[in-house]
Amino acid sequence: MVVFRLNQKKAVVKISKYILCGGLAGLSCQRFLLPEIYALSPFIVLGFYWMHKIRSDKSDPTYLLIAMLMCVDNGGDIYAETPVVIRYLIYVSLMWIIIPRERVKKSGVLFLLSLYFIMTFQMLFGIDTIRMLTINENIIQLSIFSIFVLTVNFKIYGDFDTKLIVCFLMIYLLFESLNYIFFYEAAMGYMNYNSTKALLVLPFLYFLKTNKLLLTILSSMPTTMVLIANGTRFIPVMFVMTLVLILFKKFLNLKFTNKIMLLILNYFLGEILFWYSDKYELEASKVTNFFYQVATNFSIDVLRILEPVRMDENYIFFSRSVYEILFGSGLGSGLWDKNNTFGYIDYSQYAFSRMEIDSHIYHGLHDFWTDIGLRFGMLFVSIIVLMTIKNIWKYEGIKGAYWAMCLILLFCSFYSTAGVLLISIIYGLAMYLEKSAS
Repeated sequence: MVVFRLNQKKAVVKISKYILCGGLAGLSCQRFLLPEIYALSPFIVLGFYWMHKIRSDKSDPTYLLIAMLMCVDNGGDIYAETPVVIRYLIYVSLMWIIIPRERVKKSGVLFLLSLYFIMTFQMLFGIDTIRMLTINENIIQLSIFSIFVLTVNFKIYGDFDTKLIVCFLMIYLLFESLNYIFFYEAAMGYMNYNSTKALLVLPFLYFLKTNKLLLTILSSMPTTMVLIANGTRFIPVMFVMTLVLILFKKFLNLKFTNKIMLLILNYFLGEILFWYSDKYELEASKVTNFFYQVATNFSIDVLRILEPVRMDENYIFFSRSVYEILFGSGLGSGLWDKNNTFGYIDYSQYAFSRMEIDSHIYHGLHDFWTDIGLRFGMLFVSIIVLMTIKNIWKYEGIKGAYWAMCLILLFCSFYSTAGVLLISIIYGLAMYLEKSAS
């Protein structure tokens, strides 16, 4: 009888966690109905977390991660934003719970000291383009990266509840789908400007990597809908590329019958995309218009028309010396447009700031490999990307889903403090699961 009551109590606690999680997901989508409340709601989650932590010295770090995902770090001058103070309280809280409290490996410390020395030395190459604001941003990125390197195999990552994270994101997708259907119009701009929004594809990757075919199909519809509404083109591009890698491996390893099932799934996903494209007009969405143009008229000239800033940014980046391309130009450095390649960009566009346009020195770059590669080098970028791809290919299940998510986040969320922190946590989860399984 006692055992039955204990099990019953655990079941009630578990159900209540998922109900709470669903309520938080729904609240965090109310940019149209409750604009002021939804932007401040992460503070409530943060407060309850620390109250519970102080009273019982035990609290689920998953809720801190959820609080960060609820934050609005970019409203695009359209939607209410979460105040900076609240956002950074959540960021610091997350870093605090994963900061080293166990004995760290000497190899990790030596690696970081070597990296700091190289980064400081490399600053000599970009001394004329350095900006203090960018240095501060790079130092924050390095600090988060340092915590990740020193704690990557620590047991704190085992306290994150993957199913709760997936539940939150799945319900969030459903509420965002309702926003898309009832409130959103393409003329508004993007439906979501947050730097962490790429994580919304995790439920689909989780169901796919754990071989839950029905849930994969069901999650594909809201995922596709929200990706189109969110407007950012590079997230669906990276999502599709990662999906191709996963499905190609699955196709090679499956029996004939299952291969047919997988082909049906691929067809179903394609039909969803084209149904939405036709229903909401290709030209109305930057995402569907991009895929349509690339699919029907793929060429370098078409890419230049669709992404002129990105194309020229890469041209300037790879026009530098081989040494700087491989090893970077150091912290705070910018990309100097000495030939005025960006001469067509004016103040009315949002590609770069007025100061960058006037000085011809650009710091807010648009791609992971140009932004991080400019300061840390393409060698550093290549090692991280190749390691991630190798592990996507190697692992299935939850580990495989996290590694796939890491690749997408690297390319789509690298530019903000929340994005770098999220990347570090997802990498930490992937590597902890890998270590604990071995």
